[in-house]
Amino acid sequence: MAPSSDASVGEICAICGVSSEEALHLLSMTESHSVNDAVDLFFRTQENGGAGASGGGGNVSPPPPSSSRPDHNNNTQVGAIHRRSAAAAAAAASSGAGAAGPAAGTNNPPNNIRHAPATVLGLGVHAVVVLVRFTFQLTGTVVGLAFRLPVLRTIKRVCARALAPPPTHADGAAAARAFVANFDSKFGTTHPRFIADTYTNALRQARRSNKFLVAYLHCARHPATDSFCRETMCDETLSAFLDDGFVVWGGDVDAPEAFALHNALNATTFPLLVALHLGGNAGARNGGDVVEVWRRVGPVTPAEVIQGLAEALERFGSRLDADRQAEVARDFDRQLRAEQDAEYERAAAADRARMEAAEAARKEAAEAKAKVEAEEKAKADAEAAEARRVEELATRRENAAAALPDEPAVGTESPGGAKVARILVRTPGGGRKERRFFSDASVGDLYAWVDALPTDEKVPEAFRLVTSYPRKIIDAKNSEQSLVDAMGADVVSGGQVALFIEDASE
Repeated sequence: MAPSSDASVGEICAICGVSSEEALHLLSMTESHSVNDAVDLFFRTQENGGAGASGGGGNVSPPPPSSSRPDHNNNTQVGAIHRRSAAAAAAAASSGAGAAGPAAGTNNPPNNIRHAPATVLGLGVHAVVVLVRFTFQLTGTVVGLAFRLPVLRTIKRVCARALAPPPTHADGAAAARAFVANFDSKFGTTHPRFIADTYTNALRQARRSNKFLVAYLHCARHPATDSFCRETMCDETLSAFLDDGFVVWGGDVDAPEAFALHNALNATTFPLLVALHLGGNAGARNGGDVVEVWRRVGPVTPAEVIQGLAEALERFGSRLDADRQAEVARDFDRQLRAEQDAEYERAAAADRARMEAAEAARKEAAEAKAKVEAEEKAKADAEAAEARRVEELATRRENAAAALPDEPAVGTESPGGAKVARILVRTPGGGRKERRFFSDASVGDLYAWVDALPTDEKVPEAFRLVTSYPRKIIDAKNSEQSLVDAMGADVVSGGQVALFIEDASE
């Protein structure tokens, strides 16, 4: 059986009004297996009175050679004339059944021709009938031409491509693996190494390998597919040839990705082998340009495939050489850019390190300077504070010494009749200081005297006076209190009181 497609069979059925089996028979009787030759063969058979195309009983002659065959437009006109002739013959046969035709070689008109009526009404009716008949004939002719024009095929391909679901990478890879598994299970493992990945990735792998991609589109429903797979695709010589010089990808047209490739290649029948080249910049976003360098459709022997691919390599091998040179140039550019980028990064890193070191040194110097300045300022502040303290202490002691009443003489009495008492003070510097006070003198006068002692006696700034025995603190807060009240009459009456100086800040 000659290879065919459902679209071709459908066109023959629509034009000739035959069944699918008869249309397949017509296609098998032509050399080119085209719709035009099959339709021409059918109408030539009808004109010759044979029934080979439809009845199967007559002999159908093959079509003329392709060199003497009319072109597409002439075929369209001849097909239309044949259809009109066949329609007229069928109408004549149905209307003149049982009536004898004219004698051969005579000029008498046939008996089934109707003459136009002579009345006006009859002329009008006849005109309407002729107009309707002409309209139907013209419509049939236009429809017949439309079915045979390539525009219809293009429209159908565009519609099928638009309605087909877009294949995804995941689905494409799964479909490729399923195709390889089904091929192995049905035809064995002796076949080219099919890439079990998407068509796009297979193209890129071929580009990276500097090889052409041989794509095989598989249609399990086609009658020639099984024999082609067993006799051609499973041939050891062809398999070794393809594995050595090409990247091979296969896909079932029932899968979305293979179906999309089938539409892109404008394929009309199976089996189909095609060699593709991914040109341009394969690393670009659009993936480069895909160019078809070789194609074989229908049953073909392994030797023919090898010869065709060898010729394609000889003819288009310069594309691979150009790709290799372009890839080497791109690799050199990439390496050069990478080295330049690395050198730039090293220089930038060194600059950053120098800047960071300089910044760190600047910060360290600034911090050290700020620390020295802070220490100097703190020292100056401390010294100033100490100087103020010493000055204030000296001023206070001078004021206290100036405010002291005169020291009374021994044996005298105060205006209030108080006797003189001797006060002995042991200083922190280890000295002993003595002074006479009236017993009715105030505690404040006693503290003022001690506070006015020389600096070498090391009297604390805050101090308190304590009697030796019994121990009793003479509180400076009671500065208006008299010595008798503060220390007791029995202590003062003895004539001499011994006191100790203690640091009040402890």
